[in-house]
Order: sequence, then C-alpha cells, then structure tokens
Amino acid sequence: MSLKNISKQNIEQVKCDLCGRDNTKTLFVVSDKLLGIHFPVVKCLNCGLMYLNPRPTEKSITQYYWETYFPFKRYSRSIIDSIRKYRVKKYAKFVARICDNNKRILEIGCGNGKFLIALRKSSKSALFGVEPSQTAVSQIKEESGINVFPGVVKEAHFPDNYFDMVIMFQVIEHLPNPRSTLEEVHRILKRYGYVICSTPNVDSTEFNFFGKYWYGLDIPRHLYFYSEKTLNRLLYQSGFVIKKVYPEPNPISLYESVRIFLKEQNLQLFYRLVSLLKIPLLTMIMVINCWILLLGKSTRMCIVARKRG
Repeated sequence: MSLKNISKQNIEQVKCDLCGRDNTKTLFVVSDKLLGIHFPVVKCLNCGLMYLNPRPTEKSITQYYWETYFPFKRYSRSIIDSIRKYRVKKYAKFVARICDNNKRILEIGCGNGKFLIALRKSSKSALFGVEPSQTAVSQIKEESGINVFPGVVKEAHFPDNYFDMVIMFQVIEHLPNPRSTLEEVHRILKRYGYVICSTPNVDSTEFNFFGKYWYGLDIPRHLYFYSEKTLNRLLYQSGFVIKKVYPEPNPISLYESVRIFLKEQNLQLFYRLVSLLKIPLLTMIMVINCWILLLGKSTRMCIVARKRG
C-alpha cells in the first residue's frame, strides 16, 4: 500500500533530529510487515543520520504495534524467547555492576517489565518504569508491583536531579523526538548520573549485507537508525559524556534478516527450510556473531554515558 492511500492527518514530514536540516536522499523503501504500507528510509546529507521520512504521526503510530509485539508479551518456551530471556538477565547483571545498590533507576519504554523484574533480583536499588502501553503497564504492576508510569517520560513530571541511572534498551529508535527525550533525561538525572542506550547499529556487518531486508529496521516502529557516530553526537549535544561503547551481538537479528530476505524474494522453499532448521541455524549464527563481535561491527550497540557536571 502506498503512503498516498493514507490520510494526510496520519503522516508527517520531519527535519533531521540531529542537525535540524532538511536535506536528505532516499536510501530505499521498506514495507511494514503488519499493514503492508511502504515507508522511505532517508539519510541526512549534512550529518549522516538515517530516519523514516515521511512517517506516521505520534497519534497514529500505535496502530503499528500489535498486541503480540514481543516487548509486550510473556515469554514462551521457544528458542527465540529463551535467547531473549538470557539476554535480559545478562543486561540486568551488567546494570547492577555499573550502578551501586540503594540508588534510583528508571527504565524508559519498559514494556511489560521483563528487564526490571530481572534487575530486582540483582540490585537493591529503587526501580521505576515509563511505558506508553496501558496493557503492558497493567501486566507489570500485576506481576511485580514495580512503580510504572503509563505514558511518556515528560508526562511523568519527575523532579530535577532525581535518578542515578536512566536506561533505554532498544527504545531510542522508537521515539518521535529523541533529542527532546534525552534533554528530559538530562534534567531528571543527578549530576554524573548514567544513561544507557542500546539500539540497532547501521554500521553493522549485518545491515551492510542485508540493506532494506535487515531485521533491525522494523519499519515503521523504528523511526531513527543510528551509527555509533550519530548516536554519540546526539548524546553529546544533549549534555552527556560518552564513557564506553559495547558491541552487542544478537543471533535472532541475523536469523530473522535471512528469513525476511527469503520471504521478500519469494523463495518459499528456502524460507520454510530456514524455519524448520531454526535451532541448528541459531547455533551456527552464534558462532558467526563471535567473529563479527571481534570486528566491532555487531548488529546492535550499547552506549554508556554520564551527565556532564
């Protein structure tokens, strides 16, 4: 379906969130997996930021998040969810090492609370969440009782200098206004407080190979696509100092990128074969990811930064 068939009230044109310019080139057009609507991915010719333009408005974007979107659903016994569960536990231990006990930690875009619940087992800090999905908020409150605000971070009106750490795992690419959100994060963080951003990496080997078939695009739920350079620049402009960049392998992404490519090329026999051989292929991909990790070109990156004093 073309963007021409969508109401103009549900689509908007935007300037670059990083440099404010409106000088882009279209890289490719990608179809949404849910509704089949085509969206162009553009690159700013001034600063290099990649983003969706035109894109769904903030009010209309919710129709592209189905109820079984994985941040909202409970774990199943599948191999994919087993990998996700392991990664969440690993994230929790990573955060607990950085931030001492008896601190205040906020997760923006906490979904149904999988990470916060795992973190509670590794840390004695006070945990908070912000999540726009009311269904997900109800689920996390029912299961854990963790304090989660239903909405976006600006609407929560947290006090100045309140948190010791703010976490955005696979969130910044979803935000309509990442710069504005980071400025709010800067306000609510204590002096020298930490912000952790994890996001797909357009400098990855995987994106360079698969292009518009890359799983990390997730059109149109992902609105921005960062390289280490563009995300570092955004964080710096928002008042943060970069402390460390961690390459972040993800075998699920490579596996799903292969499936997307085969499906889009109408190679149904190979698509079904890849689906049937999920477990051995994921095992092989884990080995491949180790080599990619050594090259520093993993499909995701995690940036740890601190508020400037």
